Amino acid sequence: MKGKKKNFEFINSFLKESIDMGISDSDDILLRAKNSISIIDSKLKEIDKLKIMRSNLSDILDIFDNKSISKEIKYLDYLKLSKSNKDLCYQLKLNPIKFSDYLDNLDDLIRLNLITVFNGYIFKGKEYDLFAKEMRF
Repeated sequence: MKGKKKNFEFINSFLKESIDMGISDSDDILLRAKNSISIIDSKLKEIDKLKIMRSNLSDILDIFDNKSISKEIKYLDYLKLSKSNKDLCYQLKLNPIKFSDYLDNLDDLIRLNLITVFNGYIFKGKEYDLFAKEMRF
């Protein structure tokens, strides 16, 4: 490389190593140096890929380590809800519902904080508005 100070200690070491390996022709030494550069470049490319993978895995850690479930993860949970649960949430948009009318399948809705049950009625939970927005109610 032009303009770069040469590391003559490394050059002497590389040449001595080449000679010790039985490589004494200048063309062969040049080929060894080019092959070494190619191997290093390949490893550097792999390191760049690993850095990107590490960054993406850190994003996953950020999402799951977060104490409140992220919007993306919640949306996936919303999609898994049964039709009857989605219908119940849609009806909640207008008014509270009698608990006795919906005794089954409320666990998911409670777990996701979409509903709360109080005095025999089902009310919107603290995450209901986000759910309604995501489901386009």
